[in-house]
Amino acid sequence: MENFENFLKKQLKKMTEFFQDQQVYEKLRNEYIEVTSGGGLIKVTINKLLEIKDIKIDDCIFNKNDKVLVEKLITEAINSALLEAKAHYTKGWQDIAKAIWEINKE
Repeated sequence: MENFENFLKKQLKKMTEFFQDQQVYEKLRNEYIEVTSGGGLIKVTINKLLEIKDIKIDDCIFNKNDKVLVEKLITEAINSALLEAKAHYTKGWQDIAKAIWEINKE
């Protein structure tokens, strides 16, 4: 049992060092994806942790005074941003799993 505990401690130490070295969380937080909806009328910027950074709305939308259209375009833009960010997020975690696998081979 003691050997297994030592093994787990070593693995935990390796994983902790990996995360500190790679700074994965900060990397995902600081990488942004920008998507548009309505031909560029709505722009959403989201990071790879799925946090919305910014939403920009073209002024011409407000001149139309079409609330339903604006709501639809914002929804489409956010959903597009989330889909793209999820793909990057998943890829990031796959890279982490691969790195952990490589650590365990040592």
